[in-house]
Amino acid sequence: MKKTILYLLIALLTLLLVGVFVLYKPENRFDKKVTFSRKETRPYATNICFTTLPLMFKNAKVEVNTKEPYYWIDKDSSYKQGGQMMFLLSKQFNPNKIELDWLYSFVSNGNYVFIICPRMNETANEYFKIDFDYHYYRGDEPYNDSVKTKLIPPYYKCDSSYYNAGFTSSNYFSKYDSSNFIALGLNHKNNPNFIKASVNKGAFYFHSDPFLFANYFLLQKHNDEYFQKVISAVPSNVNKIIWDDYFVYKSAEETKQRSPLRLLLQYPSFVWATFLAIILFLLYLAIHIKRKQRFVEPVKELRNDSLYFAETIGRLYFEKGDHANLAKKMSAYFLEHIRNKYLINTSQLNNELVSRISAKSDYPEEATRQLIQTIVDIQVQDAIDQKQLNLYYTQFQNFYKYTL
Repeated sequence: MKKTILYLLIALLTLLLVGVFVLYKPENRFDKKVTFSRKETRPYATNICFTTLPLMFKNAKVEVNTKEPYYWIDKDSSYKQGGQMMFLLSKQFNPNKIELDWLYSFVSNGNYVFIICPRMNETANEYFKIDFDYHYYRGDEPYNDSVKTKLIPPYYKCDSSYYNAGFTSSNYFSKYDSSNFIALGLNHKNNPNFIKASVNKGAFYFHSDPFLFANYFLLQKHNDEYFQKVISAVPSNVNKIIWDDYFVYKSAEETKQRSPLRLLLQYPSFVWATFLAIILFLLYLAIHIKRKQRFVEPVKELRNDSLYFAETIGRLYFEKGDHANLAKKMSAYFLEHIRNKYLINTSQLNNELVSRISAKSDYPEEATRQLIQTIVDIQVQDAIDQKQLNLYYTQFQNFYKYTL
């Protein structure tokens, strides 16, 4: 019956779990992860931007670049031709001086570089002579949200405002050379977030808010117009679009490597102190590998002298053949054991004593009666042979083993 109930409970629990898995529908939560990845369709990725960009230049082919500029400027002659646009969108732009020179050479040949990021390293800031205001931007989060952005004359015919209901980077260009740069767009505080610098036949375009190119923003009402107008700043004769992943991956790897320990390891004194501490620790282990402790002899177990004495006396009686006396000693020891362990008065060897011993020791009553009768027989016998002694000994031992 118990097993049947158990099986029913297990079956009921199994059905309940199956029902939960079948009927449970996870809550649709807004994915706030920011990746700006061209391969993803999550809100803050750039798949729409990547797929829409070629549609704005009918005769342009698309290429994804993962190599540093040296390989596609000096090695491939096609990059020295004009009419190409590089589109670079990242959380941070971290080029070195040589890479910036290559990009400048690329633009000088009549090409265009679109750089969309909320911050750049000092090398890039000094190279282009621009500064970002980082008051609202602290790494990946938090971002401001629900603000407006707009495009302004003279490049555009009139002010065009667009609402961003999601995350936005409120960084802006706090300083730039107005003789080389012109402002094309403003953020919600009327600070420039979109600027252009012409270089010979080409141009650099800088935008400080990559969220305005993310899937979530572009899917909002009329925001696709913002994207089209921003890209329209690039001449329509573009015949090749280069979506850059080299600087995206480079910035991501450098960000991962910025751990507190890595910053400390930049100082030679800290490095030497670390190596010295490791060497001293290994030396300490090598010297103190053996335990410095005095040898302690094992403690011998205490011998039960009373038991040893009883065994000696019993062996002495047995060797002398005084079986009757030894049997009386065994019976006396048994009665003493009953008095000490079960607190039973053994002065009267009767049926009441048998019942009390059997009740307290849980030893069978019939076997207990036989044992008490044996003690009575021993007390009245003057001579006992070895066979009887062995029988008495077995009876006593059976009781001791059973009641341990």
